[in-house]
Amino acid sequence: MLGHPSTPTRDDESKVTAKLTAFIVDDDPLMMELLGIMLEKRFFEAVIYHDPYKLLEDLVESAPDVIFSDLEMPLMDGSELAAKARKSGYSGAIVLVTASRNFEKISRAFASGVDDIMLKPVREFEFNLICEKLKNRTKLAASPVSGAKWILDPLEQGAILLDGKGSVVTANRSAIEILNAESEKDTAQIIGSFCSLEKLLDSNEAASTFIEVPDTQGSGSKLIGLEFHRINDSQGQEKYYLVILNDFSRWKKMDELHTRFATYLSHGLRTPLTAAKNAVEILSRSSINETAGSEKFISLLKRNIEKLTGALDEVQKIFMLEGEQLNLSRELVSLRRELKASLEDIEGRGIVKGYKLKCSDMTVITGKRKLGEFVSIAAETISRWLEERPYIECSVTRKEGMKYQPQEKQRVKISIRTGRRKSKYGLTLKEFLSLYEAHRGLVLQRIGEALDGEVSISSKNEIKMYIPFDPDYCKEKDLVNPLKVMSDRAEVEGTSLYLVNLRMVGAGGKLDRFKPILLESMYSVLPEGSLVSRAERPWDYGIFIIGLEADEIETLMESVRERFALACSDGWEELYPTLKWHITYNRESSETKIDEILHLTS
Repeated sequence: MLGHPSTPTRDDESKVTAKLTAFIVDDDPLMMELLGIMLEKRFFEAVIYHDPYKLLEDLVESAPDVIFSDLEMPLMDGSELAAKARKSGYSGAIVLVTASRNFEKISRAFASGVDDIMLKPVREFEFNLICEKLKNRTKLAASPVSGAKWILDPLEQGAILLDGKGSVVTANRSAIEILNAESEKDTAQIIGSFCSLEKLLDSNEAASTFIEVPDTQGSGSKLIGLEFHRINDSQGQEKYYLVILNDFSRWKKMDELHTRFATYLSHGLRTPLTAAKNAVEILSRSSINETAGSEKFISLLKRNIEKLTGALDEVQKIFMLEGEQLNLSRELVSLRRELKASLEDIEGRGIVKGYKLKCSDMTVITGKRKLGEFVSIAAETISRWLEERPYIECSVTRKEGMKYQPQEKQRVKISIRTGRRKSKYGLTLKEFLSLYEAHRGLVLQRIGEALDGEVSISSKNEIKMYIPFDPDYCKEKDLVNPLKVMSDRAEVEGTSLYLVNLRMVGAGGKLDRFKPILLESMYSVLPEGSLVSRAERPWDYGIFIIGLEADEIETLMESVRERFALACSDGWEELYPTLKWHITYNRESSETKIDEILHLTS
């Protein structure tokens, strides 16, 4: 049974470590009840509040381990509640539960002292991860810096965390890209060269300004909006600043893209709807005996209904891509093999007459399914542009000028093209996408972003995508999502699941040299259905294997070691790293829940 505000929230210290306390406030009684039930199942003591002022009043006497609050409430919004709680000295965790996708509101919430956001409807897997973080948080000192990298990196807007002296604590990828910086540390220096950073940091209130930085994508400059939010640590002894960057040129491009898409949507749906409506009206006025005329209009109806269905499928795909960016699982992929399979499928479905594949043996870690989607949609786009089934060429190379760069900076270029320069209406592929198929350009861009890459259309009617040769580790894409996918597969097949951590020891300065050899060795030895992804350290890999037992796993890993040693010897490497491994998770012999893997591997 859920507690009430008058219920004691803490006993002695030993009981607190056994059971955490949560205060819940929401203007939706059913939501509070649901959260309370979910928390109590996970060994939290839940206390519900209908009044946020009453919750703040009770914080003076007893502080819970966590506060769950709605973002938008009539009496007081979640950001204000968080700010008041922090001002009163509350150092526990604050989690906002909201249905809002408004970035500005959410960024203000983080600036006011919120630790985490949970979106409605609440998904059990996300909720389990939040609870796991809360349990681990009680063992650590509360600080606005802890977890900042994990929170800021997925955001589309640029975000930089500065300490009281204006030095960079962390900056997300978007901030580095927006400012054209070489590294995180350069971001503050770049901002300081365009405006007075000291004056902005001296302000006790939130401050904002604008700067113009050179645009590397074209001539001129781009306008960047800066918001400075002051954050105090839980003890009020240190201050930090959260700097939010808004690239208005990016917003403008997105607005243009949305306008084109809305135009297409209006034309693509209105035309077949009008045709179908007219056909129905003519049929309703016709005599039953006019069989030939009826068949003609029924055929017209069918064609336009098919057009409507196709248009709606494309709309659905675009909006599904918006939410799928973090649901991607990256795995070890042989580009030649996967691209060949995708091209054969495209040819079999009649999208193209034939294809030519130019690809050296190259093994990378990327999203296999999204890679296939990119090739398929690119081929369909060229086919629509030409209004015929073309022959296409798919080539894979390393990006120009990248050959002698460190491996983590190298990018792979995948291009789809045909020999034709213009369509029968005289349009280039880029013009065709801008005028008639903006939605397809949006889908291709979204797929590129999901693969941590970028997509462009060249003047030679070539659809190009650049993806990382050796992507940075991402917990969602390289651990959480692969684990969920493989666990579901093991459960369906009724078999075992093992997660093996494989490490190279002794690579030294030749890490870039030995990584490709190890990837090829794993790809040639591991059984079909295995999944290899990046691990947190650059010389580690996570290997997900189903259907084998522990002794078979050991034999398999020995085979990987032998293949790696042989490949190094064949490459005239006298000294090469040793491989070590250990099993970090076993679905069969452990009762540990899937979502507890984050705790097990920490």
